[in-house]
Amino acid sequence: KYQGRKEGEIPFFKVMDISKAFLKHSIYLKDADNYISVKERDEIKAEILKAGTTVFAKIGEAIKLNRRAILSQDSIVDNNVMGIYPFPGLINVQFIFYLLLTIKLGDFSRATTVPSVRKSDIEQIPVPFPPLPEQRKIVEEIERCFSVADAIEKDVEQSLKQAERLRQSILKRAFEGKLVPQDPTDEPAEKLLEHIEAERARIEAEKKATGKTRRS
Repeated sequence: KYQGRKEGEIPFFKVMDISKAFLKHSIYLKDADNYISVKERDEIKAEILKAGTTVFAKIGEAIKLNRRAILSQDSIVDNNVMGIYPFPGLINVQFIFYLLLTIKLGDFSRATTVPSVRKSDIEQIPVPFPPLPEQRKIVEEIERCFSVADAIEKDVEQSLKQAERLRQSILKRAFEGKLVPQDPTDEPAEKLLEHIEAERARIEAEKKATGKTRRS
């Protein structure tokens, strides 16, 4: 009923939205593909998760992908998503997000045909919580290192593109006869290809002639 509605009062996020944000290296869920009104929310009795909640898949193979995202505003999530909201003043929002990235929920999923985790499974996972100022410092250092990693990734991607262009240029020059110094007596590549084709035709003709001789 509420699939694909682009406008509304409350964003409605799904596992796919978490994956999209994660693959874009964005830690926040901002724009939703689905929205509902407050009235519709009351009808379906959906729980509203607060901004700052870290959300993740709680059922299916998506659990093993270990992807997380933080709600940038009060939102609703579908039944395949679970959220953890940090205690204000005790736990930093980004700290719990990065901490959850280090925990492979697949290791805590129930041994059924379809992997799943419940609230009780999450509550049993021991997690360290240093003082809030230290949490902030840890987050700052993580984000500094991630920004360096992102810059390196961009450089690598650019280098790979340049390398591919260079390969294509080398191949083009090679078959245009521009890669090595040319002997004036050398035939152009077109003539060489003609000779190769003629030789191939001659060999095929000889094979056919030999076959006819044997049959006779």
